[in-house]
Amino acid sequence: MKWPLKFREELYRRSFLKLTVMACGNNIPSLEIGGDYYDVSKLKDGRYLIIIADVAGKGVASGLLVNTLNASLNAYIETILN
Repeated sequence: MKWPLKFREELYRRSFLKLTVMACGNNIPSLEIGGDYYDVSKLKDGRYLIIIADVAGKGVASGLLVNTLNASLNAYIETILN
């Protein structure tokens, strides 16, 4: 019963290709504060962490929530993932 699992794991491992990816972002300022968020961070093991989020609503409340999200995620990345 173990060989199907080993076969599946090997097949799964070989099915992924190593790709070179370029990430670009553009932030166009508007007249209002919004809750759109994206970030790309390189981890110490060479992988990249891509985060995309959108807080419902506009204004200062959503902007503050995104700012809190940014600080929390950066702290998490530094302590747990790196």
